[in-house]
Amino acid sequence: MQIEIDKKVIKALSARSRVKILKKLNQKRYTVTELSKALNLSKSTVHEHLSIMLDGGLVEKHDDGHKWIYYGMTSKGKLIINSQFEKTIVLFPLSIVAFVSGFYSLFMYGKGSVITPIVARTGTGFYGEATYDSVNLMTAKSTPVVENVVNHDPANLIIGLILLGIAFFMLNHIHKTYKNAKFNENRYKMD
Repeated sequence: MQIEIDKKVIKALSARSRVKILKKLNQKRYTVTELSKALNLSKSTVHEHLSIMLDGGLVEKHDDGHKWIYYGMTSKGKLIINSQFEKTIVLFPLSIVAFVSGFYSLFMYGKGSVITPIVARTGTGFYGEATYDSVNLMTAKSTPVVENVVNHDPANLIIGLILLGIAFFMLNHIHKTYKNAKFNENRYKMD
């Protein structure tokens, strides 16, 4: 089931006060006075917000012939408020970044970094065998044995595993959110 999001719905969801009213109405039906007291807003402000949400199709009036008019959520409003769509929009790109960063960190751990030791120098040059050349100047034969050392930094391993764990945790949360949205979709069938 798809919800049509038009300008009226966007306007109804564009104010924090209206979202707070929707969250209250998700619990039960309220009168304007009850909402005003619960949210510490004036009655006229609550009434204005309810009018905008009525126009957006998120709220409906329940007038059962008694003295007070109660406001409640429509199935469209319940579906929007009960879905965690906004969390999914933020979590999915973050999980991809965490996954790629974790994979890169593990790759860097596996590759390691090559460290070339510094060869000590004497006043005449590198350590080595001293010889005299044809002009009788002492020179040092430079034949140092240099072995490159591969260093596997454990920080890369730890960071990589943590980032991959975070990525899988976020993806699992997104999957559960999707399953709950499907459940709510069936629960609040729109006519």
